[in-house]
Order: sequence, then structure tokens, then C-alpha cells
Amino acid sequence: WECPFPVIGAVNGPAVTGGFEIAVACDVLLASPRAVFLDNHAKYGVHPGRRLSQRLIHICGVNNAKFATMSSFPIEADLALKWGLVQQVYPDNETLDRESIEVARMMSRNHPMMVKRYKSLIDGGVMGTYAEGLALEEASDRTFYDELTDLKATLADGAAKFQEMLSWVAARE
Repeated sequence: WECPFPVIGAVNGPAVTGGFEIAVACDVLLASPRAVFLDNHAKYGVHPGRRLSQRLIHICGVNNAKFATMSSFPIEADLALKWGLVQQVYPDNETLDRESIEVARMMSRNHPMMVKRYKSLIDGGVMGTYAEGLALEEASDRTFYDELTDLKATLADGAAKFQEMLSWVAARE
């Protein structure tokens, strides 16, 4: 939970109870059609202890969390996508593996300090009220630029990436 950098999960089969808890701990969760998520805590009379009950509320809503946990309902990949539990479903394991690595590469090409800040802001913001989340963002904004080790390099990198984005937009037109 305290990992400062993004954790990407790729699920190509059953993620049951403890595996489900590990899956929802990921920042980004990708799946193949073989993925299925199932919580058996209620079935076996075992209390959840790895934040599953609270995390599911934020990921897929209160009623979906109740439905999945209280009934031990198997959540197939397509339903997991509809609920927001996974961000993408890929057609097969090979594509899942390739695209999981590509998502990691996309994140790694971004400014590492900002990626970590975003993760911290989002994780912290979801734990409180909207106003508390705004206060977190404001406090982070006040310190971000002072904590950069090389502002000139960051600005040059940002300018180059902006030009890449302009080329990408132009290619789409």
C-alpha cells in the first residue's frame, strides 16, 4: 500500500480471496478474458483484513461491492471492466503481457517525481473528503517545484514532450 511508484497488475486467471485482495491493491489492473475475481470471505466466515471491503467501495461502488462480497459472486473480466475494477481487457495472455509492459513504459516515460506525486495525491484524496483532497493538491503544488533537483532539465524535457504531443495530435487529424 505504501509503495511510492505505480503497481500494474495483469490477471490471466482466477484471483480468489487473497488474490483478489492483491489485485485491488494495484494502481492499474489489466486482464485477459480468462480473469475472474472472487471474494470468499463471507462464504467461509473469514474476516477480510487487507482493505478489500473499503477498496472495493471506491473502485466499483457500494452496491457492487456488497453484491460481490456478500454473495461471493464471480466477477468475470467483462463485468470487472464495466465496474471499473480493471482498466482494460485484452484478447489473450500474450497481448495482456505485451500491453502491461507498454503501460509500464508509458508511465516510466513521464516525469518520475510527478508520477509519484499523482499516485500519492490520488491515494490520499480518496481517503478523505473532496475539500481535503483539494487541500492535499494545493499543499503538494506549493512544494513540488522547490523539490525538483534540476528544474532546467525538467523544463527542457517537458518542452520536448510537448512537441511530441503536438505531432501526435496532428497525425490524428
